[in-house]
Amino acid sequence: MNRFMEVPETGSLCDFLWSDPTENASGYMGNFYEFNDSRGCAYYFGLQCTTNFLNSNKLLTVIRAHEVEFEGFRGFNWGNNTFPLVITVFSAPNYCGFHGNKGAVLRIKVTN
Repeated sequence: MNRFMEVPETGSLCDFLWSDPTENASGYMGNFYEFNDSRGCAYYFGLQCTTNFLNSNKLLTVIRAHEVEFEGFRGFNWGNNTFPLVITVFSAPNYCGFHGNKGAVLRIKVTN
């Protein structure tokens, strides 16, 4: 996938960049994906497709950005998980001068 281009309004690059986790506390969605009305493109995703993706790829979590979070970050545990299945990190404090959000960074410490 060519990432060195303007992001198109549809397609895989758009979906990777602009899809968001569901706000539903359980992570349950009636459909595997739902159109992302707030962005006007891409999709919402929830517990089922996230756990399928993580299990298929032997991953612990999805780390993402491009969504304003008031505290600068947010973990989506979706009810029954102790470690977030999805983590959003947003590094721009007071985004666009009026969101009033904090900025965050992610620090990963690898231990053996």
